Amino acid sequence: MCFIGKVKLPVFLQQQLEVKKGKIYEMPDSEMIFPTKELKDESDASLAFYCSPYKFQSNDGVLAGDHNGAHFYTIGQRKGLGVGGRALPMFILGTSVSENQIFVGQGENHRALVRRGLFMKKAEVHWVRPDLELKQGEEAVYDLRIRYRQPLFTGRLICKNQNLYVF
Repeated sequence: MCFIGKVKLPVFLQQQLEVKKGKIYEMPDSEMIFPTKELKDESDASLAFYCSPYKFQSNDGVLAGDHNGAHFYTIGQRKGLGVGGRALPMFILGTSVSENQIFVGQGENHRALVRRGLFMKKAEVHWVRPDLELKQGEEAVYDLRIRYRQPLFTGRLICKNQNLYVF
């Protein structure tokens, strides 16, 4: 968003988008709602399950407050919610722009903040070292970083069905 100049992104968005009041739901840190079990098998169904985003539903949580539009918020955001009085900081776990709902959870270790796996279409992957590109059916272990400035972690890449899966 470098084209917006010296204006801060939230200010820019508020100048361009309408306010649309909606509800904030606090989600429990529950294994029942957000399973975090390790990948046991590499069947197509297991890979799809572990890489699919969590499905947030308002009836799984409790009403925690109001917001000015789900389109103003991003997953992982911690500040600017206007919801306080909790033991741990609140983080945005998910949004539904179509339903104008925001789903939050307490603490940086909430289960829903961590994805179990990541799916990438092979056509969208760029290998810095093409000689190390995985072929169909291959897998490898690498030090990975998903977000800028995140510490490296050891992860496994699996090439299956001409796509990549990260665990």
